[in-house]
Amino acid sequence: MAALPLVTPAASATDMAQLNERIGRWQERLRSPTELQLPTDYPRPIPLRMVEAVETFELSGQSSLSLLQLALYLQQQQQQGGAEDIAATATPFTVLLAAFAVLLHRYTAEEDIVVSSSSESSNPLVLRMDVKPTDSFLDVLRMAQRVSHEAAADEVPFSALMAAIAAASPSAQSSAPGQSADANAVPALFR
Repeated sequence: MAALPLVTPAASATDMAQLNERIGRWQERLRSPTELQLPTDYPRPIPLRMVEAVETFELSGQSSLSLLQLALYLQQQQQQGGAEDIAATATPFTVLLAAFAVLLHRYTAEEDIVVSSSSESSNPLVLRMDVKPTDSFLDVLRMAQRVSHEAAADEVPFSALMAAIAAASPSAQSSAPGQSADANAVPALFR
């Protein structure tokens, strides 16, 4: 039987301090996100409620191969250009993320693009990119790589992030002790 790691009060205090630092960076990153107004095929319900659905789309073998070739080509170009940071390595995920950000920007004309992804540990990650009309695809790709790397480095349990955001909202701070914060205290991004 493997020995359990020794947890000391000093170690857990350090862990809590690191968690609070990461949550603080997330709160700064997620301050005042833009809610994208995408056209829908049916009117949105009032009041807004969560409507969940899964749409599965499978790339063809040729498209998958082309995506992989593009990622490998971009990696090679970055290495020749002197980008040796592992965080700057193009992957099929970051190529698709950059393409999705460009699509959302073109479709909505918004520059503040916020999308969600999942991490290796299945925690949701929120990725926020500032896509300008003058940005090239490579600029957006670099931004997608940077944002993905930063989000993964600052990964926190989603419940802890939601609790911190709700606690920091103005309506939660003005509510009386013992009362729960209004559902509107949580940004629309998380409703």
